[in-house]
Amino acid sequence: MKGAGNKVITSLDLTIPVPQAGMTVQEGEELKLTAAKTSYGDLVQQGIASIMNIIWEGEFDTKDPSHPKFKAGYSYRASIKVMLDTKGPYILKYQMRNGDYYVDDTMIKITVNGAPARVNISGPYYPSFSAVFTVPGGKGGNLEKENLFGDYNANKKKSRASHNIYSTATADACCGSFHPHDVVTITETHDPLPEFEGPNRVFLTKVIVDTGNEDDYKRFAESLSLYQSGYYNLKEVWLSDKVNAVTFMRVLNDGMKNPIWPDSYYFYSHSTMFLAGDATLCVPAKQAEAVKALMARHAKFPPYTVRTYTGNVAEAPKAGLKATKNPCTKHNFVSRLFTADRIMQYYTCTQAPKVYYSCSICGQCERNPNHTFMFLKPEDEKTYIPGVHYFKANLATDQAYVGTNAAGEHIYWQSCIWCGMSSNYEQRHLTEKHRRSAGFGGTLPLFRKHMEAQLNMREDNAKLATTPQPDMFTLPVRSTVKKSVWAEDEVNRALCDNLIDEQLLGNDYTVTATRQQVASIALRLIKEMTEKNADEGKLNLFADIADGTPDMSAPMTRQEMATLIYRAMRYIEQNSKYTYTDYNSNLAAYTDSPQLKEWAKEPMAFMEALELVDPVTKTTLAPNAPCSIELALATAERATLAQHTGWAQTVSDSDNVAYITTYSSHDALSTMPHNTGVTNSTLGFYERVWVYRMKGYNGSTEVKDKYTGQHLYFESKYLHPVRWRGSSFSNTKQKAKNASTKSQKKTRGLKKGLGVLKSILM
Repeated sequence: MKGAGNKVITSLDLTIPVPQAGMTVQEGEELKLTAAKTSYGDLVQQGIASIMNIIWEGEFDTKDPSHPKFKAGYSYRASIKVMLDTKGPYILKYQMRNGDYYVDDTMIKITVNGAPARVNISGPYYPSFSAVFTVPGGKGGNLEKENLFGDYNANKKKSRASHNIYSTATADACCGSFHPHDVVTITETHDPLPEFEGPNRVFLTKVIVDTGNEDDYKRFAESLSLYQSGYYNLKEVWLSDKVNAVTFMRVLNDGMKNPIWPDSYYFYSHSTMFLAGDATLCVPAKQAEAVKALMARHAKFPPYTVRTYTGNVAEAPKAGLKATKNPCTKHNFVSRLFTADRIMQYYTCTQAPKVYYSCSICGQCERNPNHTFMFLKPEDEKTYIPGVHYFKANLATDQAYVGTNAAGEHIYWQSCIWCGMSSNYEQRHLTEKHRRSAGFGGTLPLFRKHMEAQLNMREDNAKLATTPQPDMFTLPVRSTVKKSVWAEDEVNRALCDNLIDEQLLGNDYTVTATRQQVASIALRLIKEMTEKNADEGKLNLFADIADGTPDMSAPMTRQEMATLIYRAMRYIEQNSKYTYTDYNSNLAAYTDSPQLKEWAKEPMAFMEALELVDPVTKTTLAPNAPCSIELALATAERATLAQHTGWAQTVSDSDNVAYITTYSSHDALSTMPHNTGVTNSTLGFYERVWVYRMKGYNGSTEVKDKYTGQHLYFESKYLHPVRWRGSSFSNTKQKAKNASTKSQKKTRGLKKGLGVLKSILM
């Protein structure tokens, strides 16, 4: 490089005009340097330094989208590259790294209009940096928000609302698992399937095919893989000896192939009906060898289970599947058959995905935890990178904190949905794994330097904005009192939700709470949720807990706190639109539950079931242990969203939800989860699930996968909460009534299920 004998510059003091209100961005990009002072004089006056380019970032007046304008009082970040004359006598201090000329903030300091600039990695003649400019004028103070899309207070009611609630009676009448139709038989003279069209198809669970009409049984075989409009709960089919089982299976298997992508099968993304191994096809024992030969030809089939039976097809189902046999007597567990029931565990940042191997002949799942695979293609496992986080949880922790933005709100990075680590923490603690994953060819320190520069740039932009930036969220206030790490998010949100009397609670929330403090939290919870002060005469928070006038300075135990918050929630339920779920008590699972006072048994059972009060260990609740202020606040904060926890039911085919498939039509199923890709565990219409406590505040609903037991994520728009009272502000009842009417027009034969629903609605 030229300039080996040039004078070395280690600092630049630049002067650049400040944009004015009404100036267009295009005009801002044409601003010129007015001074570039160094220890060798002003490089602008010497004709050596000039601005090469400027990129402006911030919130502009976009009334004219083609010419956005700077706004008075707003701050903007400028990414600037200055150019020095390469033939001049000066050069920036630099180093050689990995064969490149390298300049960073350890080699040169830059100020702009007297304020330090953030120096980016650049070259010795082209210093690159960013600086903040505030346009003169405006009202001063916090700026008005550009929009309310991510505003906490503006969206609070929406996030708490539970729309389209099914009453328990309505939901029970619709739920297929509550009204399973035992068995129907298809014969040459009778086809019962028309009775199970529309909403009624969820009640079909077992079918006998006793017809030699090939067209009829082939048509039925095709329906067993129609994940968009099939018999979602049908998991057992018995073929009589009139049916050619091989022909039936060929049609069934062909129907599982995706016609658009030849190497894709529907069981890669769905699990209802015969798209998983919990569905069983029973064939006559005399056809066992032919069926076995068919199965052995294709390692991808069958995803369902095949069994053989002896005797009369009408009598065999009565003995059940336990009386059937597997036609395969010598298993070869080498097949990578990827169905939902064969998954041992889904990926998280702390565990690798694992799928059990299956028999290459019959498809039987080995279920050997020591013999698993991760991906369909073995070569994909060679490039697998463990420990990748998924940053979608909105956790207001100290680790995730950035600072305040131009609207005066507090900025946080999103955190991992599994382990809670914040995105910025990972970016500031990068390892060789991250460098290799990014394909960065330089050293780890250099990689960290590049990534930190990007992180700083994004945080600078977030502080200049009035709305949350990508991968971040904001809260209106932040608590600075002493609190435990586990309580940081919920205490911050409790402050946002007006649950904290700061003077009463003091500045150390790790200490034991008094009765007065917990009562204050409970009363504030009521006001927050009902928008009215509680009628304390009707509420009677301390009934049975204390005789006469309670000593309000007395310390609170965990069971006392749980009782106060429980009573507040029941008061909310009776004086607002919020309704809480029915539940099953789990108290018997805890060895110290006998320590519960009589008045605390129902409250603690409710609070434990809805995850409002966590157990101390897997087998203890510690009801007599002291309750800290932060625990009381966390419990009350969880209560603000407790209406979302509990029983729910998937949508019906009469619900108008925008779920589009590759066929551009309404899909009856909703795939879960959407965390690190789509799994193949799916739900059908009217299926009952338990929704767990909302964590991370990212809009996702957490449910348990019926195959792995792992908690996965489900989109709440596909669910109806099930509560003792239905939604008064939805058209749920009308939708169910429409479904019933639609069914009645098709058939009068089905007396269960929606027939029960009819009697409820009419």
